[in-house]
Amino acid sequence: MNIVQIVAAANDRYVPYLSVMLRSVMDFSSIQRQYNITVLHKDITRENQMTLIQMLSGTNFSIEFINVTERMRDCGDLFVSNHIKIETYFRLLLPELLPDIEKVLYIDCDVIANTDVAELFDYDVKEYFLAGTRDADSAANYNINSDYHKYINEIVGLEQPYDYLQAGIILMNLDKFRLECPTNRLLEVALERNWRFHDQDTLNHLCHKKIMFVDYAWNFVYDYDESYRRSKKHIVFAPHYILSDYLKAKKNPKMIHFSWTNKPWFSPGVHFGEKYWMIARKSPYYTQMFLQMEADLGRYILG
Repeated sequence: MNIVQIVAAANDRYVPYLSVMLRSVMDFSSIQRQYNITVLHKDITRENQMTLIQMLSGTNFSIEFINVTERMRDCGDLFVSNHIKIETYFRLLLPELLPDIEKVLYIDCDVIANTDVAELFDYDVKEYFLAGTRDADSAANYNINSDYHKYINEIVGLEQPYDYLQAGIILMNLDKFRLECPTNRLLEVALERNWRFHDQDTLNHLCHKKIMFVDYAWNFVYDYDESYRRSKKHIVFAPHYILSDYLKAKKNPKMIHFSWTNKPWFSPGVHFGEKYWMIARKSPYYTQMFLQMEADLGRYILG
């Protein structure tokens, strides 16, 4: 299959970070493949859409924008909290929104690629709903937090509690979802309760017996910063094989995920922050991102 189908979800404020993710994917892409990008949104301006279109013009990348405002009005009151926004739920619409697409690679905007993502897209997931990586933080929490232990067992309902999917980078078999767990079912379960980790819990609850787990390097969650190394202070409590996979992936990650709140566009000194900004330099939003970071830091210092 020569076409690589990639999906992201963003709001207008997140477009600069979306551009960096896409720029990183471009940097490692194969000239022998076609990469089709679909962006799900509610408010991305025409100006920002044109900037991204221009960034990809003349390349083997295409991009389309799907406004899901009307569809989301029918979805009920989906739970959001902390730094998680409503956009996280947009991927649950994909089986319905892309009826003719077999599978898609969904990538969060706070990710940079470090290899050709076509390699992950090419995984055979015909027998699975999803392919992705285990969540090392969840595995550690399960061992040290009795309340979380109970939540995973009784609410999320995993038979193998360490097989909890980190959903920031996932290969979705849309054909299987349409047959066995269509969009209406996904939304129904998402609305059943205030899931702690929102649609990620929903996907784990519904798909846990049919997930292909891949090398942790495909979704390496950064080791935070010099003052707090997650590998030494938190993930060390996960089972040894998960910690070992994490440390191995750290040496040569294929995709780097800045999933915690301390993002490189706010704190450039975070783990792999320098790699992020090397890519950001090639984004049409580089100057805007740099000025925004200075403004954010100024507000933080002044309180």
